[in-house]
Amino acid sequence: MKALLTLLPLLAYAQGVTGPRSGFVFDAQAKAIRPVNGIPGAATLGEPLDLGGLTLDQVEFGFAGVAYAIASGRVYRISLNNPKAEIISGTLPDARLAAGGVLWSPSTRTLQFLTDGRQVLVNADGNLTAAVLTGVNCAILAFDSGAVESLCDNNQSRIYDDQTVTVTALAVTHDAIFALAGNRILELSPELKTISSGIQLVGLTAVNNVLLAVADANQRNVTFISLNDNPAPSPVNLLFKPKGLRHLDTDILQLGDAGLEPFEVIDLNQQNRNFFIPAIVTATISTTRGGQN
Repeated sequence: MKALLTLLPLLAYAQGVTGPRSGFVFDAQAKAIRPVNGIPGAATLGEPLDLGGLTLDQVEFGFAGVAYAIASGRVYRISLNNPKAEIISGTLPDARLAAGGVLWSPSTRTLQFLTDGRQVLVNADGNLTAAVLTGVNCAILAFDSGAVESLCDNNQSRIYDDQTVTVTALAVTHDAIFALAGNRILELSPELKTISSGIQLVGLTAVNNVLLAVADANQRNVTFISLNDNPAPSPVNLLFKPKGLRHLDTDILQLGDAGLEPFEVIDLNQQNRNFFIPAIVTATISTTRGGQN
């Protein structure tokens, strides 16, 4: 606690750092998307994107500068580089964003691809716990029943089934599918095997097609798994205990969710670090909005 209090003035000062934009995060406290700006060694969250007063309830980031959001029950496609929100019509009424460009309706067990609006009835038991978009109308889905399904167009096949464990994260490369199952990192295809394990693993993502990143809450760091003959990068030690891991953009990782808990954004390429503490962010938003929270 003493170390954190000592750090607070530095973090408040870091809120004024400006520099190249390296990605975006969804700030669940401000209910807005904010850019990550910074220079090597320092980073900050910029002012919320102006989306015409939309209050965002959920956001998932897609490809090529596009995000998808739900606001007041409506689904939007958001252009990040030239901020603009467009309503997507014909969406499932009770759906939630399962991944960038994918909606999931738990009541009808229907998956909807937002690229063209196609809806597919999913044949699997349990609640959806993880999803990743792998192509046009293609996705990998995990359920709390222990099943992992591959879905492409209307073709569905089971690639993993273990009722003793729940898959909470998925990562896909050109050659393989990986899953965080309990405290193990599994390679599901082309063959089933354990490639790593830990005590409290909380996140998994593919940084690129030859590197996986794993968030470890027990060690309070991010570790890397090389998928080729190159050595893996050294672990990145974290200030805060991670509660999750998201791949925001090229070499940009988000540890934890923006909102009530502290989290970090790491630019692996530029070695930028952003320590995000809600109390500081609240004060910053209040200032930028003329005292309006």
